Amino acid sequence: MVALTVCATVATAQPKPTVVRAAWVTNVGSPSLTSRTEIKKTVLLAKQSGLTHLCVVTWNRGYTLYRSATMKKLFGVEVDPAYGGRDPLQEMIEEAHAQNIKVIAWFEFGFSNAYQGCKRECAKGQRIYLDERFFARGTDLFKQFGDRGGI
Repeated sequence: MVALTVCATVATAQPKPTVVRAAWVTNVGSPSLTSRTEIKKTVLLAKQSGLTHLCVVTWNRGYTLYRSATMKKLFGVEVDPAYGGRDPLQEMIEEAHAQNIKVIAWFEFGFSNAYQGCKRECAKGQRIYLDERFFARGTDLFKQFGDRGGI
């Protein structure tokens, strides 16, 4: 009889709603990603503010803010040179997860490359990134070259 009561209680239990409190972390006008120390400060502030998620920019000015095997293979640049070979996204994931904060990667400008006349390597001879052919082939392209999976 006890087992039946427990099963009935479990079967009727409602799922607890998930609370999401998030902030965007960008590399524009903010030092948040410039060093591991700044990342730790950002995560601490998020924790103190009761945030549960940080949405971290992963693409800006034609570069990724994480080590990308795809970008390295296609354009010879693995991560934005401004970070001196560091992987700001990975550092943010490590620091945030240590504080039980989830990280969501986001593209500030999607795959735009020509913002304010940017003349980056990915625009030279790689028209696939600049027109509708990219979107038609995008899935196959990333399967072919491989890259980071989910975070």
